Amino acid sequence: MVIPIAVALLTAAVMVRSAPATLLVALPFAGFVGALLGACALAGAFAAIAVAREINPRRWMWRQLFAICVGAAVFLLSLPVTVSLLGSGAAATLYWYEAAVAGIAYLCALVICPPLDRVLEANPEPDEPGGKH
Repeated sequence: MVIPIAVALLTAAVMVRSAPATLLVALPFAGFVGALLGACALAGAFAAIAVAREINPRRWMWRQLFAICVGAAVFLLSLPVTVSLLGSGAAATLYWYEAAVAGIAYLCALVICPPLDRVLEANPEPDEPGGKH
């Protein structure tokens, strides 16, 4: 969760570096957007784990499944929030930016995809030994 927030804050600082007064407004908004994208990516990761438990994918399938779930969650969950915050007209102009961010999330998830056996071991089902009851 820290990485998306840090990247969003750094991006905002670079984009408005010539206007210090704007920076004070941009940083809290960027922090919120980073937290939102991090939460969406986390939801996608949990969705990938749930699907992996059901289908028991091969190693290459798990990497793709993980990346697709993270990218799709970033896009599908951030789009309604953008519409509710900015209105549908402004959100329509940001559609391609959100698609690009989801594509970047997909590529990042491909790179950082953890091994499936470690993921399932760290996240046991509630009825498995070591799971929450």
